[in-house]
Amino acid sequence: MTSNISAVSAGGSAGASGVGFQNQVFAWAASCLVAEAPLQLPLVAGNVVQVGSQTGFKVDDVAVLTDLGNGMFVQAKVGMALGTAHDSPLAKALKQAVNQYLDETLPEVGTSGRPVDASRDAIVLCTDHSAPATVREDLRQALRRVASQPPGTYIGRELTGPQDAALKVALDHIQAAWGAARAGVEPTDEELRTFFKALHVLVLDLEDGRKDQQAAVSTLHRGLVEPTSASLAWKVLVEEGQAASVARQWRDRPALVLALAQQGIATTLPSKHASDIEVLRGRSAANLRTLQEEARLPIAGGLYITRTVAMTLRETAGREPVLIVGDAGSGKSAVIQDLASARLGDEEVVVLRASDVAGANRLVTNAPLQEVLRAWAGRPGLVVIDGMDALRGSEDRQSLSSTVAALAGTRWQVVASARSFDTRNSQPLQHAFAGEPVSTDTSMVDARLSAVRHLLVGDLSDDELEQAILDPMPLAAILAEAAPDLRKLLRNPFNLRLAANLADQMTAGQHAELLSVRSRVELLGLYWARRVHNEDKTARDALLKRLASSMLTGRRLQTTAEEPTVRETDSAALESLLSQGVLSALDGPIPGVGRVLAFSHNILFDYAAAIYVLYHPLDAAGLVKTVEADPSLPLVVRPSFDLLVDMLWQARVTGGFWPTALSMAGSEHVLASLAVASRVVNLVHEPGDLLELAVSAEGSSGCDERLSRQRFAHQLVGAVRECDASARHSREAACPERRGIL
Repeated sequence: MTSNISAVSAGGSAGASGVGFQNQVFAWAASCLVAEAPLQLPLVAGNVVQVGSQTGFKVDDVAVLTDLGNGMFVQAKVGMALGTAHDSPLAKALKQAVNQYLDETLPEVGTSGRPVDASRDAIVLCTDHSAPATVREDLRQALRRVASQPPGTYIGRELTGPQDAALKVALDHIQAAWGAARAGVEPTDEELRTFFKALHVLVLDLEDGRKDQQAAVSTLHRGLVEPTSASLAWKVLVEEGQAASVARQWRDRPALVLALAQQGIATTLPSKHASDIEVLRGRSAANLRTLQEEARLPIAGGLYITRTVAMTLRETAGREPVLIVGDAGSGKSAVIQDLASARLGDEEVVVLRASDVAGANRLVTNAPLQEVLRAWAGRPGLVVIDGMDALRGSEDRQSLSSTVAALAGTRWQVVASARSFDTRNSQPLQHAFAGEPVSTDTSMVDARLSAVRHLLVGDLSDDELEQAILDPMPLAAILAEAAPDLRKLLRNPFNLRLAANLADQMTAGQHAELLSVRSRVELLGLYWARRVHNEDKTARDALLKRLASSMLTGRRLQTTAEEPTVRETDSAALESLLSQGVLSALDGPIPGVGRVLAFSHNILFDYAAAIYVLYHPLDAAGLVKTVEADPSLPLVVRPSFDLLVDMLWQARVTGGFWPTALSMAGSEHVLASLAVASRVVNLVHEPGDLLELAVSAEGSSGCDERLSRQRFAHQLVGAVRECDASARHSREAACPERRGIL
């Protein structure tokens, strides 16, 4: 037999001193919560959704709320007798019941609270089998009979002698308490009858093996994966009752599921969200397979390069959210999948793309994703959200950040990835991952994100390359012969992947062409020539232009394969681009229904947007016109701006750069012009590169052009200063050669 807290009560301060009847009553109600069922006795309608102890109500030993918003409030007293004294346990309990009924405010969503409603709420005096029959039988039956009688029936009609005697004792206490609460005004008969509809005497035999304890254990079976663990689960719920009493807290199903999981007891999925959870599991498994495939270099058998930064993430202690940041193509997705794969055997892992969480093609679930994940309780788990920068709309990014914030305090640790630039320019992202950097290694810290809990993924080290890329791999020959500039370029995982794609089955001329590459835009140009322009160039370019434009307009890196973006005549071009790996096809929100297209890597979208949307070969003012139509483009597709500037700069000898740059500098779009200047600072190598800005007034065609040159020169100077400031902040010697030039 479980020890009682006191001879007469397991409530109040005594309830926090040890395991007792109050905690057993908590467990009795909590068993219904775990089973997602109504109370075993029809006291209030609805399935139990929360159980609390010592929660601050007038009657607060145990409190129960249901999914219909109804409440039950329990005063738990062992062996409660029919005491007539004003300070007897019965008198005290009834006084609390009266005060609860008359003055208490119950929680209600969307309002400041509501009064107790006898038609939906219950105030319960709960005792055990050791209570005398005068309470267990007579008082209990008297209250129910009077409450059931029609209005106008005098109080006490058709009661037995013992029932009438018990009711009179209770009435004396109730009327005294009522008068004290209402300045001496006693209740009318009908006020009493309504009160009795809410007031119940409940007798529970909750010692191990007794009928009510056995009934509760039987109810628990319905919420457990292994019904044989129900007896142990009961003990856990009793302990949770004690913990809730001490802390004066509530418990919902996720909290109890976690407590049970910590003891090795598995629970069933929440019935309301079971189908949604299966949808999440299916999408997660597919996403993880895709990320694992993408993490391998496209060589025979696939090659995964083990990275120090990935090991650092695995070894990071704590359950706080972590944001994986880095430049485009640095391998953030590979690092994040490494963590997911490593934890898969030990905990529940959910792997999501950013587009699953927000945007038009988000995963379709019956309940909101945040609600599903919060309800999906158990042992600590991991939620991975890859590519939070893939959604370019501010509302979508806010939605992603809100999802991260909503999972705080749940069993889920959130680890997500985003480009450094996007993170530095997104307050919602920074707030969602507020904290200190994960590592003290400066190579894994972005000093401009000192208030963000993050891990910086940089380029591959020479050791990581040399240990992974070995003869007779075609890529090994490229690395062995590569000039320092190319070797540095190929330390970026995305660039290395493109090179691996191109290195397979090359002719001698193609080998030499790859070795001549010195920049990402040259590498992308070579890739485009081999994978896009190798055949049917016009049709493929036209399709890719429509796809990039659609994605840009929709502010997300996916679009549906339907008219007018994808036309009936695009079939051959589309399938060839899919087979070449330039594009990828994804399931829409409903698997198998509707086809969603994306570029196989975000950088391929960046390049497509640069050459198909931003670039205007016959109109130097074309970029200005594009920005005028969509002024936020310099932020939304900043990587595309950088790529376009790189390409134009390489073509400056043939007039490809300065007309566009000066046209932008002379416009009202300062943000776009600053984006151009910031990129140029990284491309200038000698004073002669900027001679165009030194053209004399006499050589200028007019005041406007002269003003454009002055503005652009000032913007370049400002960009250098900003570069120097960033270098000092991050302890890097960035832009050293530019100081003497400007």
